[in-house]
Amino acid sequence: MCFVLACSGGATGRPKGAFPDAITPSAPKPTGTPANWIVIVADDLGTDKLASYGEHPKAPRTPRLDALAARSVLFRNAYANPVCSPTRAALLTGRYGRRTGFGAIVEIANDADELPLAEELVPEMLERSNPAWTSVAYGKWHLSGYKSPTGLKHPNAQGFDHYAGALGNLFYTSTDRRATWRSFEKVVDGEVRWVEEYATTDTTDDAVAFLQHHRSGPFFLYVAYNAPHTPFHLPPVKLYPGHLEKDATDIEKFDAVVTAMDTEIGRLLDTMTPEQRATTYVVFVGDNGTDRDAILPPLDPSHGKLSVFEGGVNVPLLVSGPGVRPGETQALVHVVDLLPTIAEAAGATPRAEIDGVSFLSVLGDPSRAGKREFVYLERFHPLGGGPFDLELRAVRDARYKLIVDKGGSEMFYDLRGRFDDGEGTDVSRLAGPEREAARRLEAELQRIERTVHYAY
Repeated sequence: MCFVLACSGGATGRPKGAFPDAITPSAPKPTGTPANWIVIVADDLGTDKLASYGEHPKAPRTPRLDALAARSVLFRNAYANPVCSPTRAALLTGRYGRRTGFGAIVEIANDADELPLAEELVPEMLERSNPAWTSVAYGKWHLSGYKSPTGLKHPNAQGFDHYAGALGNLFYTSTDRRATWRSFEKVVDGEVRWVEEYATTDTTDDAVAFLQHHRSGPFFLYVAYNAPHTPFHLPPVKLYPGHLEKDATDIEKFDAVVTAMDTEIGRLLDTMTPEQRATTYVVFVGDNGTDRDAILPPLDPSHGKLSVFEGGVNVPLLVSGPGVRPGETQALVHVVDLLPTIAEAAGATPRAEIDGVSFLSVLGDPSRAGKREFVYLERFHPLGGGPFDLELRAVRDARYKLIVDKGGSEMFYDLRGRFDDGEGTDVSRLAGPEREAARRLEAELQRIERTVHYAY
């Protein structure tokens, strides 16, 4: 699978941040080395924006992702949190935001918050299991800020051997200088530099360089694109084979940026050697639903990013690699499940209190139901353990969904045959089998409230 994360120096003696310009070849590959992982994260890309999902007739052109989907397990029921920082924290820790305090984004220019260093991320887990792992991260981080305790060094402090990318959204900088998609502030192993390059291309260049230099030992590659997040813009012509006028609509620009990202993902995958292709899992996942201003009718923009409706939390997830049988699956999965899946494939042991469950068995047989009966979703503000001025929670099973707001209002949805939520019903008006289904969902929410607690 394609993930990009970083390991700490460990027994190899590699100091964190040792690869600012080129990746030093790692230690000789030990016998029985597990498969590599590449995880590619898209920013604000819902299932409506991938043609392979068939959820909207006017999806952007994504031929390379469509080709990846054809040789992957395509997850119909994959879920993330409705905003980016909470999803990235959940993906890398395997833990819900109610444990880590990450239910909202980090305002990197102003906040003193960061993901607690006591949290064990994928690269730290892998290195603890086998110090030969190399973990690197490129692109958007969004788990620390310029004023947080470890700030620019946070990715390295959390186990990545090397990090290079924008600390958060591109419009954030550490000075008054204005950033754009073609001119932005980049952090490289704790040092700030200004880059004059299209951001999607720059992230891809870094990932390509890693694949070209790395020749031995297992690796975890975490590639987190800023695309297609705002600001809306026209991508370079070489990455978008169409023609857009300067007065193109925001939706047209957004879709063009998706196509440009698709082009660069193709370049990244084409860099892989035959050996890397044969021994690497590639994961492509969205961090939340589509930006509301980029959603086309008949879909409801208010059900997109920021909401716990399907359009805000149901994300594309494609997984290819060794032993993967291509096909679609209806299995319920959450981004917290990636860490235990990687752990099972790598022979690593995650920490005791994780919320994810491995979906490795589904990769070998997409017809399997998977291990989850429920998926839990959340958004809260501010960061930390509360009290919260905003709190949204949702839980779904194979058919039904319950959404609860801060005031305790409970709305019930039947998702059968739909890729959106449809019309909800107040729980107080339910009867019969639907009332029993709502009770099961309520019981799962109560279980999470009893057992999942903020650790700091």
